Amino acid sequence: MPRRRETVVLALAALLLTLAVGRLLRRQHQQVHLRLAAGVAGGAYDTFARALADVVAAELPRCRIEVVSTAGSADNIHRMESGDVELALTQSDVSLGRREQLVAVLFPETCHLVVRRASGIRRFEDLRGRRVARPPSGSGSAALFEVLLAHYGLRAADLRGAPLPTDEGLRQLRAGRVDALFWVVATGSPVMSALLQAGGCELLPLDQVAALRLKRPALELDVIPRGAYGGSPALPPADIATAALRALLLADREVPSGLVQALATMVYEQRARLVARSPQAAQIDFPAAANGLGLPVHPGAQAYFRRDQPAFIVTYAEPIGLGITILLLFWSGLAQLQSTWQRHRKDRADTYNHRVLELIDAAREAPDTAALDATRARLLDLFREVIADLDADRLSPDAFRAFALAWEVAHGEFRQRAQELAEPPSS
Repeated sequence: MPRRRETVVLALAALLLTLAVGRLLRRQHQQVHLRLAAGVAGGAYDTFARALADVVAAELPRCRIEVVSTAGSADNIHRMESGDVELALTQSDVSLGRREQLVAVLFPETCHLVVRRASGIRRFEDLRGRRVARPPSGSGSAALFEVLLAHYGLRAADLRGAPLPTDEGLRQLRAGRVDALFWVVATGSPVMSALLQAGGCELLPLDQVAALRLKRPALELDVIPRGAYGGSPALPPADIATAALRALLLADREVPSGLVQALATMVYEQRARLVARSPQAAQIDFPAAANGLGLPVHPGAQAYFRRDQPAFIVTYAEPIGLGITILLLFWSGLAQLQSTWQRHRKDRADTYNHRVLELIDAAREAPDTAALDATRARLLDLFREVIADLDADRLSPDAFRAFALAWEVAHGEFRQRAQELAEPPSS
């Protein structure tokens, strides 16, 4: 009898072990499917989300990200609270619910107030009684616009017009059916560039950002630089003071920490590959100021941010203190080296911009399509060089931002020359 009981126990133990091993193997080969709430199809959030999905698919074959088109930041938070998505992109001033936690601080998004030049609107207060294409309801931009209205002594009822999707608002502004449009978008947007280069519209400043930050601490002071949307003539013709928000990548608190740590790694360590598909990714910074946003950080993201913290600091406090003292003696020399390095990076950036200008001139002078294609190939080779330098930190994000604007202008020149060459010669 005891032997029989022993046999039964061993059989049960073997069965449990088999089930445990099978479960482990299934988990190792299990596909992970995450839904990422992005934004309007074709917008900045959608572009970045699809770039991230591609990088994740290449680096984490067991993980697939499905990009979900939405109405914007507020809609994304609602979807995560409802359990419809596991990841979301939002603006940094959007109120979070109980489930959302920070994964990464992304690129800045700049407030653009665009008016028709003939409208006579010169200040934000002049919007009273005018036809304004307001941000669509449910978006983070709509909530920010309400704050701006209140700050400048206006209400929604003081404006004519209604909330519109961004693409419809742009169409109505071009057609002259509205006088102004408010849009939060990364500086250098090709759509904004096309709008301003078409003529008839101009950007207005937001000149009280410091005061606005008292009500919306997530706002940042920002400047749309002269020539950001075209260099000849310069669009805008002068620097435009305005406000900006940061785009954020959030995850549901139930997403496993190891998976979120892997996503943070993709964002911060695969930046060059993201930039190839989404240029604004070049402005992603390591979130030293993330705690200043007052947001809960996902444990997986915390594990990534703290991955390099040395455990021996307390044990070796005295030797480290001695090392710091020695390093201070060489501070002036290191500062000089840093200055030289920064100057080298700037010289490299200037060289790239000059090469873009040379290629623009070559495109304008191309006698035929074959010559134009050869010049375009050189432009693409130049872009690859710049990406390599950015990845190796031989080029700063600010320098890449300036290069990206020049590169967009060059693309416009190439398209224009291609159209000219495609037209039959006039008889």
